[in-house]
Amino acid sequence: MIIIDYNVIEYIFKKMKFKFISNACGIFSSVSGNTILCNLWIDDGVFDGLWCHFHKLKTTFDDIKNVDALYISHVHPDHFDARNFNYR
Repeated sequence: MIIIDYNVIEYIFKKMKFKFISNACGIFSSVSGNTILCNLWIDDGVFDGLWCHFHKLKTTFDDIKNVDALYISHVHPDHFDARNFNYR
């Protein structure tokens, strides 16, 4: 059995910040300075070049390169753009 202290959850969510980038992409920031990038899609042209951002994004790769973690909800190209990862 899991006991949830809703006061703790409320405290956490009041202290977290979210910077919206596009679609489902954004950055969560904690009070301690940790950051999580969600659903990376920065470059236009996913789904065989058919999907692009409207309006042009202000966020660049330099803005997101120092995040602490990456969260990908699922592997559709507008949530996980494989072109942005360097596989070794």
